[in-house]
Amino acid sequence: MALRDRPERCPSPPRAYKKMDFLNSGNARILRIMCEFEEPRVRLEANGIDNIVMIFGSARSKSREEYDAALAELRTKVKSDPSVQPSLTRLERMDFLCRYHEETKKLAGLITKFSMERKAQGLPTYAVGTGAGPGMMESANEGAWRAGGDSLGFGISLPFETGLNPYVTPELGFEFHYFFTRKYWMSYKCQGLVVAPGGYGTCDELFEILTLMETGKIKRKLPVILFGEQYWKDVLNLDMMVASGLASPSELKRLYICDTAEDAFNHLKTFWLNAEAEKKAASEAPAAEPPAKRQATNGSRANAAEPERPCPQKAYKNIDFIKSPHSRQFRILCEFEETRLRLEAQGIANVLLFVGSGRLKNHDGHIQALADSMKTKDTTQTDLLARQQPFLRFHHIARDLSRQVTSWSLARQAAGKASYHVATGGGEGLLESVNEGAWEAGGKSLAFSSGSYSVGTGNVNRYVTPELAFKFHYFFTRKFWMAYKCMGLVAMPGGIGTCDELFEILTLMQTGKITRKFPVVLFGVDYWKKAVQWQKMADYGMISDDDVAHLLFTDSADTAFRHIVSYWESIEVDGQTSRALGKKKKADE
Repeated sequence: MALRDRPERCPSPPRAYKKMDFLNSGNARILRIMCEFEEPRVRLEANGIDNIVMIFGSARSKSREEYDAALAELRTKVKSDPSVQPSLTRLERMDFLCRYHEETKKLAGLITKFSMERKAQGLPTYAVGTGAGPGMMESANEGAWRAGGDSLGFGISLPFETGLNPYVTPELGFEFHYFFTRKYWMSYKCQGLVVAPGGYGTCDELFEILTLMETGKIKRKLPVILFGEQYWKDVLNLDMMVASGLASPSELKRLYICDTAEDAFNHLKTFWLNAEAEKKAASEAPAAEPPAKRQATNGSRANAAEPERPCPQKAYKNIDFIKSPHSRQFRILCEFEETRLRLEAQGIANVLLFVGSGRLKNHDGHIQALADSMKTKDTTQTDLLARQQPFLRFHHIARDLSRQVTSWSLARQAAGKASYHVATGGGEGLLESVNEGAWEAGGKSLAFSSGSYSVGTGNVNRYVTPELAFKFHYFFTRKFWMAYKCMGLVAMPGGIGTCDELFEILTLMQTGKITRKFPVVLFGVDYWKKAVQWQKMADYGMISDDDVAHLLFTDSADTAFRHIVSYWESIEVDGQTSRALGKKKKADE
């Protein structure tokens, strides 16, 4: 055997945290997530940011000058290139945004000047924050910049956008890869929300904050302003959700609708000053008597009894520590890793996600509740149940679709083909009927539970497969797993929380964060076409006509089943998705 030459140089490997190939790989996902939690926290603390007023709205808005120039350019171009006509039509629909673009800029300036004056007096300040993109977001950041102040930008890496808008204060600009870490920081220090006209993403952000408040995940009260009275009245019919008994009146009481920067600013200012006065009054109240301290031992212990041997818990078994703010990262890691391992162990690769109201009792429960309310002469409850009664049929429809999908999937699994599992939020109401349908078919179903419901017991319903029941403390980890293996979405009639989950998935698809296309079915034609004016949103230019066309509105389980299954079978044949074949997509990392 020939002798090997002695190496001339010693290896000089980079440190693990400097190996970008590794850090950008699927194996390092959890490290990237941790960075997106910790780095913003450190930077926000270093810059003294405690209170943020988030301003959301369309990324497509322009100033009047920019809009007129873009419109003239497209009108000239369409004469020689008819293919740009859809872009021209959509731009023409967005003329109304110019007004709110300027009002948003003015509002951000008013907030920033108010905050700078308070800072000089040593009082709490409120910084403007946005999604850091163009349109309404850029307008808000520009308003703060022109007022001489700082503003935040919580950006997201998208294939069609590069970098943050130029008006974001550099040391307060953040670029996130993950939607859920971005939304965590958008809400964590939020002390007010202003929502200008927008499409899927704007609705997602609005319903997210409303849901976090309704479920108690955000415990503080926040002012929520819908900026653009006519637009929001045309696009969202929130009163119908309440009238149908699928949302509570308290959820709508938080909303303030206005059209001018001055009106919005006065509402925010009044809310903040009242909240500060209440906090001050509470701090000046007599403090409770502190518990008596144990007396220190004086003198010698020469004759004292021998102490017992300490038996401290291991750190990861110290529940008081685990539940403390110091262990937030640990809890987040557990909610990612434990879920991943359990899904892999159960062979779950493709999920059909159902969202819908947890308020609707099944038929027997509804009849019993109605009888009880009439017996006790509870007219409020009787009226609520009467308004909910037309929606009881969706229990049967949801259960039927779940049963069909599960039976079809079991037959495929027996033939060695990719399988699809039904998943819900695990609650009661319509969600329980979905899990029941899978159980009746002899299959498994999942539950991604938030562990806190505004109605019901807060427990996962009994039809969920025990080993596939997950309970999350954090909304964002729950939503990550609801979306990560999602290959189809079925939205049943529901309120604020249902809209939050629906618009989350639609936004992830629209922005390319979910790179695969999958079927979206809305059960309750009459309800969903009135609760959300989809075509009206497109007529305003906030979403495209293709976005609306992608939605299937139906009241038939058979129609939904054929649509979903044909979609899945076609993408498997065409090879458009590798996830359906049990492989991972790097784009989803």
